[in-house]
Amino acid sequence: MNLKLLSPDVLNQGRIRLLLVVLAVATGLLFSTKPLNADDVFFLHKAWSVAVQGTSPYTIYPFPLFPAIAGLVVRHLGLYGALWLKLAVCLLAIFFIFRTFRGRSVFYSFFGLVVFYLLLLNRFLDFRPELLATLASLALIYLLAAFRDSPLFRKPVFLLPWLVLLESLPFITPRYFIFSAFVGLVFLYLNRDRWLQIVLLALAALGLVLLLVVALAGLPPESFSALFKPDVRDVMSTKNRFRQMFGRNVLGLYLFIVVAMLVHVRRGRFFSGGMALLFAGVAAYIGFEFVVDPVPYRYVAQPTVLLIAAFVFFEFLQPRECCLGRDVFRARGRPFRFVTIFLLLLFSFNFIRDVSELSRSVRNWAVQDEVLACTSLPETRIITPEKLNPVQHVCLAQKVCAAYPGYTVFTDSYRWSPVCLPDRYSGDYWLGLLQREELVSRIEALPDHRKLLNDKDRGVYFYKE
Repeated sequence: MNLKLLSPDVLNQGRIRLLLVVLAVATGLLFSTKPLNADDVFFLHKAWSVAVQGTSPYTIYPFPLFPAIAGLVVRHLGLYGALWLKLAVCLLAIFFIFRTFRGRSVFYSFFGLVVFYLLLLNRFLDFRPELLATLASLALIYLLAAFRDSPLFRKPVFLLPWLVLLESLPFITPRYFIFSAFVGLVFLYLNRDRWLQIVLLALAALGLVLLLVVALAGLPPESFSALFKPDVRDVMSTKNRFRQMFGRNVLGLYLFIVVAMLVHVRRGRFFSGGMALLFAGVAAYIGFEFVVDPVPYRYVAQPTVLLIAAFVFFEFLQPRECCLGRDVFRARGRPFRFVTIFLLLLFSFNFIRDVSELSRSVRNWAVQDEVLACTSLPETRIITPEKLNPVQHVCLAQKVCAAYPGYTVFTDSYRWSPVCLPDRYSGDYWLGLLQREELVSRIEALPDHRKLLNDKDRGVYFYKE
């Protein structure tokens, strides 16, 4: 029996790691139980349209893998299945992150907690395409970490399933194009003596991904026009874009870049070349976002977090023998230690504040009479400013749908959508392609129409054409 495994230091580190995992699970559950926002309901309705109405995912979203896969979930598990999907993705993400950063030091696990929190902060668990793209990216990082030293990793054929996963990312959301390219370069670098075979396998993987897209989503005539359909929403200002990319969304990761530099100093390594590669990748991603995405919101920082996390793991957190003496290390590492303490305090403040706010929010709806049901909730609750928890939201949506069978709907806000009724115009209205006044006048001129409106004459219109 290896008595070192029972030493107090090892046992204490094991307890700390377990505590960090439990903290990550609790935080993920808090973020999972937030009220559904407009994007959540929009994509949830689109998944229902694919599953129930047989709508082509291409007509819903130009990159079809997410609505196709989400539609399969809704078809077999119903609307509640989408909520279970979020929980499953949350737990899988925690597994991939903490299994990737499972080094000998507790620092690795703490790094995993920071990565997970920053992904949550950037709307990782919103029901939108980035949900699956981020999970697939975490799976790739985990696979690279798990098999990096395996002889199989040097065999190009062994990389085929990874390449399929890698090249699926841009078909889920184009925001992961740069991350996909970054990981592809890692494959080529680690197998640089067989780069031609890797390129050929990458082309074969791309063919398999295209077959997957066709199998899940079909290939209707309008697919290519939908792919290049312009976004007519107002372009976000440059100032706000930089806030998204360099604000507190990724601030915590800079702490670990500094710590990684400190580790490098301790090991006597030079890191200027590696940092240049990292910043080049992040700069390429930001440039990509500025050109492609006219309205980048907080979720655009998710690939940035993954880029930095993957790079820090593969470049900095590799076990090395210590090369510097204690005195030299102290002299060179002093400025890094001060910056590390400052960033650690800043991260801890943001983390505690966000978790406290979410805890209060969940506690407020948990003490209500109807937590997991909505039998006595009036239909008008769907258009009130009060935010419903996800279970109530889906339950109330189904209740409204049962009250208006056979109707088509138009909603002033996607957050009020009944989800499980046909909706022809709300998506275009949401994108600014339709004028509300003209559409409402057309609906109210129909002989069979009803409406649920608030005091501002906004809400949900039900009609039969």
